[in-house]
Amino acid sequence: MCIIICFMQVAALILTWAGWISILPVAANVAVTIGAYTYNGRTIRLVTMLINSPLWIIYNIIVGTWVGIIDEAVSEISIGISIARYGWKNLGSKQE
Repeated sequence: MCIIICFMQVAALILTWAGWISILPVAANVAVTIGAYTYNGRTIRLVTMLINSPLWIIYNIIVGTWVGIIDEAVSEISIGISIARYGWKNLGSKQE
């Protein structure tokens, strides 16, 4: 299923191409989709914190979407809180 979702995201990129900036949100979504299918809390948070949110923040800055920037900042804060609350050790187990 992960491959299908990633393929659909790349197809959407091709169909809605608006220049190189179009790659940022699709790369972010593909990364977080792959990370989510690991079913590992640590991996999901790392992918979101280090790949997904930064790419979306860059995209939102370029297009001037301040609400998007705030949304991703809140996501980063939320991830930080979950790491502080549960610690890295407890986030490493698979959840199904």
